[in-house]
Amino acid sequence: SAVANTITIGNVTGATLVDVLAGTDGIELTGQLVTKGTAPAATQSAGTPTITATSTDTAGIVTTDTTSHTTVIITFAAAYTTAPSCTFSAGDADAAALVGTANGVYGVTTTTTLTITHDASTAAAIWHYHCIELE
Repeated sequence: SAVANTITIGNVTGATLVDVLAGTDGIELTGQLVTKGTAPAATQSAGTPTITATSTDTAGIVTTDTTSHTTVIITFAAAYTTAPSCTFSAGDADAAALVGTANGVYGVTTTTTLTITHDASTAAAIWHYHCIELE
C-alpha cells in the first residue's frame, strides 16, 4: 500500500539555511522536483504580462500581452544574495519566432530581477524560466 511521508528538515518559519552534503558522489532524486513559494511579479516595457500563479522565484511561466514591447521583467518575490543564473526557453511558436530574429533574445539578472530582452513584438509569447543562485 502507498504511504504518504513528509520529512521536514530545518525551520519551516523564518530564514533557515539547510546544507545537504553528498561527498564526492552527488545527490540523487527520484521523482519530481517541486518548488513552492510566493509568485514573483511580472512587468513588460509596455503592457501587462501574466505570470502563472504556481510560478516561484526558482521556476515559472510568464506570458506577454499583445501591447508592443521589447522586455519582460520578472521581479523575484525575495531578493537573492547574488544575482542568480537563469535559463529561459520559448514556450510557444510566438516566443520561438523572437529567438530567430536579427537581435535574438537574451536575459540579464540582478539580485531582484530577470529581464528578457528581444526585438519589438505584439505577440502573446510564453516564456519558461529557471533560476538558481550560485555561491
